[in-house]
Amino acid sequence: MTRHLRNCCLPTAKSRGDLCRAAGSEIVTGRFGKAYADLTAKGGRPSEASYLVVSLGDELDSWFVGMDDQQHPSILVQSESPSSRHPPPIRLENLDVQFHVPCKIEPAGGLIANAKCSVMRLNSTDPATRDVFFSVCDSIADMLGNSPQDNELSKAMRRLAAIFRRMLAAPTRTLSGLFGELCLIYQARLPHELIRDWRESDEARYDFSSNDLKVEVKSTSTRRRVHEFAFEQCTPPAGALGLVASIFVERAGRGTSIREIQSLIESRLTGRPDAILKLREVVAKTLGTAQCQADDVLFDLTLATGSIAFFDLREIPALRDDLPLNVSRVRFASDLSAITETNVEVISNSQPNLTAYTKNP
Repeated sequence: MTRHLRNCCLPTAKSRGDLCRAAGSEIVTGRFGKAYADLTAKGGRPSEASYLVVSLGDELDSWFVGMDDQQHPSILVQSESPSSRHPPPIRLENLDVQFHVPCKIEPAGGLIANAKCSVMRLNSTDPATRDVFFSVCDSIADMLGNSPQDNELSKAMRRLAAIFRRMLAAPTRTLSGLFGELCLIYQARLPHELIRDWRESDEARYDFSSNDLKVEVKSTSTRRRVHEFAFEQCTPPAGALGLVASIFVERAGRGTSIREIQSLIESRLTGRPDAILKLREVVAKTLGTAQCQADDVLFDLTLATGSIAFFDLREIPALRDDLPLNVSRVRFASDLSAITETNVEVISNSQPNLTAYTKNP
């Protein structure tokens, strides 16, 4: 079915960091979110089988944000296809992606008939889910540019689909655990390098991993450095340095939310859309069905960043002997209070891979 796009001639969306208040009392961020808020504030509604949209402006004039005739938030992009074969559609409970859908676009400059757009439609009315949709697509637009190739867009849409598939499942970390990981990234000298090495899946043995460095983050609200470890974590691969970053994470009435520390990290990632996308990707996948808690639960950021201490995984109290045959998934609590901290500032002189983890001056 041909879809018609009607451009409302709204103001161009501003930069990612801008904030605006949408219909009601919700606060939305980013270019896509602000453009959508401006659109809904006008009170317009698309006619049958059409999209009501606003363009993102000259730098991204192939990208549109709006809604379909069912008022589902939608993002559309005119992509370039070197062949007549297009990627298959993606259909999830909360997300629908179609490539090269016949459309009619009516921008301010005149009529463009029978345009082909790839369409990303959100099938959810949840504000937190919508915020993830717009923020991730914002990063994708930064990465792909104004006229993305079909193969690039298809890869990006598969990443988007993986995020939204994971958002239908339970969280994979506690909120305090995720906040601890974000604290380590936030205070790091080179946050983009930590994000590059951040876990790719829920099954990852360490939170941050490269060929010669493994870092596991442990958070506690007791102010005692007693943490639970898996047996395998305490024996890093030969030739690799293994560290645990111990962090005190406590809730605070006037503290910092996960979304807020995420924004603070993003402010240090200017010119690195790939790192911003992965940051948003890992946070959304980790939260799963608990997206709304990323704004609601607050933590003491000053305490957390000031309490970060590193310890060598090979030196902490742990089970060191081989496990009996057919015994696996062994976990234990380890008290690090009597163990000497590893000074990453000092050993980074001989271990350059640790420079990224030293504190940002």
